[in-house]
Amino acid sequence: MTTTSLRQTTQEPLDDEERELMNPDNWDWDTAVDVQIIGTPGAVLRVHFTRDEFLALAGLAREAGVGPVAFIQQTMLAQIAAQQKTKDARSHTTSA
Repeated sequence: MTTTSLRQTTQEPLDDEERELMNPDNWDWDTAVDVQIIGTPGAVLRVHFTRDEFLALAGLAREAGVGPVAFIQQTMLAQIAAQQKTKDARSHTTSA
């Protein structure tokens, strides 16, 4: 691999150690490092509810037989699926 094919750094190295670490000529290209990926990449959201909102949410979740977090996830995934289905249906009618 040539240095011209490597992406350019976004900033200058702060010191000699960093300069050495950023130098591709010092990298070990021939020895792979095994890593274990756990889970599926995604996002964790933090959402605030008022007490009344949470009590209503918890009641709906209880009626559905799941916890509040699972209820939110299931509800939003169903909404996404419905939206995608509507979008797919529209694209089929416009292309026909």
